[in-house]
Amino acid sequence: RPSAYLRSRCLLCFGGSNFEANKAATLDDVNVIVCLDACFTQKRRASGRRDPAKTHPASVFLPEDEVKAMELEVEQKRGNRASRSKSSTRVDKNLTSRKRKGAPARDRQGGEEEEDRCEGPLTVPNSVLDGCEESFKAADEQREKASTKFFDDTGVMAILCRHDNVLWLVNMTSAGERQHYAIALLNRLFQHLPESFLAGVLYDIGCQLHRSVHKWDLLTGYRERILFGISVFHAYGHEWPCQLTYHPRKCEGFGLSDGEGCERFWSCIDHLVAVLRVSGFYQRMYVLDAQVQHASRIQRRNLGNWLAKKYYACQVRMSDAKHRLEECAIALEILRNEFASQTKAQTRPLQRQSKDAGKRAIDAILLLQNRLIALEESIAKLEKAILKGNCDADSMARRNELLDERDMTKEKKDALERRLDLRTRQDLSSLRASKYLTHRMNALALKNRIRDRLRQRKFEFTGMERSYRTQSSDRKLVAHTATAVHRREPGIQTQARKYNALCKTMSELIRKNEAPARAVPPVPIDMDRLWGLDVDDEIWQDIGLADEYDTADGQPPRWLSDEKVKSGIRHMLEVDRCEEELRHILLERETLQSWLREEWAAVNHALKNAGTQASIFRPSRSC
Repeated sequence: RPSAYLRSRCLLCFGGSNFEANKAATLDDVNVIVCLDACFTQKRRASGRRDPAKTHPASVFLPEDEVKAMELEVEQKRGNRASRSKSSTRVDKNLTSRKRKGAPARDRQGGEEEEDRCEGPLTVPNSVLDGCEESFKAADEQREKASTKFFDDTGVMAILCRHDNVLWLVNMTSAGERQHYAIALLNRLFQHLPESFLAGVLYDIGCQLHRSVHKWDLLTGYRERILFGISVFHAYGHEWPCQLTYHPRKCEGFGLSDGEGCERFWSCIDHLVAVLRVSGFYQRMYVLDAQVQHASRIQRRNLGNWLAKKYYACQVRMSDAKHRLEECAIALEILRNEFASQTKAQTRPLQRQSKDAGKRAIDAILLLQNRLIALEESIAKLEKAILKGNCDADSMARRNELLDERDMTKEKKDALERRLDLRTRQDLSSLRASKYLTHRMNALALKNRIRDRLRQRKFEFTGMERSYRTQSSDRKLVAHTATAVHRREPGIQTQARKYNALCKTMSELIRKNEAPARAVPPVPIDMDRLWGLDVDDEIWQDIGLADEYDTADGQPPRWLSDEKVKSGIRHMLEVDRCEEELRHILLERETLQSWLREEWAAVNHALKNAGTQASIFRPSRSC
């Protein structure tokens, strides 16, 4: 049974006395679902000293010494490996230098780049996780530059249950979202849980936390009882293979939990930002504790309504998903096998880069070749305007810049072609002779650029949505950012239309039998859903743009080429998650009933034995 503290924090997750029965009924599900996130708007300005100590009697903040001890433990475990890698810093710099010069990078073991692989129990390769890490680093770069120079406390990190009840908070004093805060919160959680409990953890960068936990040997004794996932509304920042593995709508156990309870809590306390920005250290924590207790009391009164609302909403979603699944007319066993094949194919490690060096060189040459064509067109258009006299004073300078860029681009392309071996030159010649293959490579490169720009746009909007400040200067900054984001939208739409035009051209070449055998036409981008970046949008799929998914008989797999199978997989997963959610809701209903019976028995016992020694038996703190 969970600790008394956890039972006081959330009745539905930890109350009642029927946990053994529940565990037997949900052997394949997690017992509790929590979410983690940090808020960097809840800062406190640097003052150089602290106010008199004032601690809330029901504080949810982790003690400073506990957080500091976890920070030292994480640094020590990472330092053991980091110290061994310091000697390779010079080698890494040399690798970077050679990459800039175009020479193939080689590692110390004998001539090939490091092989992509999955670490430990992880099923997502390092190449994908590195891409997710870079995506979120770019988004957080500006925030990390703000920092400890002006603020003593830089933010708050929270762990909440799936009913949006705060379990614990951590006061943050460093720039950036350091992992030891999340590790400290999870460590405290498992200290209060029975040894048989399994926990689902949703976090914006859950994939990175999962890798760190195993790579650095953190949370020893607990990590095998954790199912990591990424929060729903931040999944767009992750690579597609990562979403296949960690998205709560794709992996088992999370039901319909979205992992965004922290965001709702930050919104609940946004009115405190300005006041606490200039408060004392202890006063700030006391006010936040009081707000947490107030929010918990409100949440407790609405537990019955919450369960009813979630139950009926889940029934509607499951009914719709089952209806659409029946329309696909494909057996569940086939759909599950196809989804397993898709996951295996799209999460497998990349081949050694040295084996793929020729293809990468060809990609670079073709991109430079397309750039040359665009430059020639711009130069011709500008020269025509100059001859007609339709120009300004900067036209000649602009023409000279374009000529210089054309010459530099041509030199780069020629240098790359001179370094190609015989086989790669033959591949390049055949590729240039095939309009279809050229269009396919251009479309893939263009789609990657569109995805990157859509991610960047959504990160910018997320930053604006998280801005709870009300000063006039801050409102102007948010408005300026929104204007800049909208100003870039036509450029993204132009790229999407250009991509759709390439898709149309490729489909026409397939129809005329001018494409390779068994070529699959790529799917155009739906302009109406361009900005969504939903997990099931076609923007993530490179159908028809890559041939690495072909089966042994040369045919593309059904999960890639059969629209009914693709639709069936989506609705099958929706039904699975709804069934999990229903199991969670029904067990939470039983837990609430069990808790109420205990409280009722305690009240009757107290009334019956009023004035006697037996009346010491009291209702729980959560009453």
